Amino acid sequence: MLRVISYNIRNSNAPDGDNGWPQRKTRVASLLNLYQPDLIGLQEVLSDQLDDLLICLPEFDWLGVGRNDGKRGGEHTVIFYRSTRFTPVQSDSFWLSPTPNRVGSVGWDATYPRIATWASFVDQTSGATFLHLNTHFDHRGSQARLESARLLRRFLATTPATLPVIVTGDFNCSADTLPYQALTIDPRINGPLLSDAMRMSMAPHHGPTATTNSSFVNPLRGKIDYIFCHPGVCVQVLRHAVLADHWDGVYPSDHLPVLADIVIA
Repeated sequence: MLRVISYNIRNSNAPDGDNGWPQRKTRVASLLNLYQPDLIGLQEVLSDQLDDLLICLPEFDWLGVGRNDGKRGGEHTVIFYRSTRFTPVQSDSFWLSPTPNRVGSVGWDATYPRIATWASFVDQTSGATFLHLNTHFDHRGSQARLESARLLRRFLATTPATLPVIVTGDFNCSADTLPYQALTIDPRINGPLLSDAMRMSMAPHHGPTATTNSSFVNPLRGKIDYIFCHPGVCVQVLRHAVLADHWDGVYPSDHLPVLADIVIA
């Protein structure tokens, strides 16, 4: 079994006062250490946050690049993996734009460069090979979100059909929107369909269904963070949760983490 978490930790440049990253980082790390994930897809990670988390999560290594320069500049959609269990086979990043190999490119009506990071791994415990892709869609550009979903489907079409796939991310869209449907429903798009891990889960969903909050406190506002899998490709989802852990009513981020326990045959 793999325990996977997707988590937008909110970037450290945000003017959050008493909820700034220096105050939140130990809470983010505490939550991750408590739930003991094997793979973590993080969004909005700046270089200083990456360095902090590597200290707080010593059992993990990471893969990814900054969206601005393809190095350490700007937000990362970083993949953390338990280094004693998983061996990376291949990894890379691409930009969510019509020119995905052009570093820093902005796609369609997006406000910022957006990026996807992927890696194929061998699980040394089971011998299974799988692919993990982590991404963050634009928060304003509706066309950019739709085209980004189509781009992900086209990318997945280039991977072996039998390779199990896990996709994590902040997709900035709800389940009734075209980008979500492009990922999970539309058969006209060249590329394999994905399935929401919450709907695949053998156990009932645990926790709230919304994943975003208002300035680190309630109310919760909607579900835009997901874990997706290839349905029927050697993948089972045992359980799914949105983690509402808080410190006296204050959440560690303006997003809640999504968790899935996944079996890859």
